[in-house]
Amino acid sequence: FKKLDIDTKDQVHIATLKSLLKENQIVPSLVTETHGGYHVVLNSEKLTGVMQKNLHDFQLKKAFLDDGKERWMTIESNSMIAIPGTLQGGFPVRIVDDW
Repeated sequence: FKKLDIDTKDQVHIATLKSLLKENQIVPSLVTETHGGYHVVLNSEKLTGVMQKNLHDFQLKKAFLDDGKERWMTIESNSMIAIPGTLQGGFPVRIVDDW
């Protein structure tokens, strides 16, 4: 599995990512909302080389915060996530069904 670590809740950024996933027919296995964003878990066995390249290119070229320096999305091979139902920084982590 791979995890997209999303460090924003900005709806423009999220819509851009959702559009990328839809265009590439990438269906998340699990999405959780965390204190500062989201964890999007992807089954790496279902990701073709083209899908992975498009995700990687997106991370390198488009996933920057407004300052242009910090990324709001990173692709991680460590798919550890905050457990739904627990608190993260006082925020109740939850599963997102409508991703």
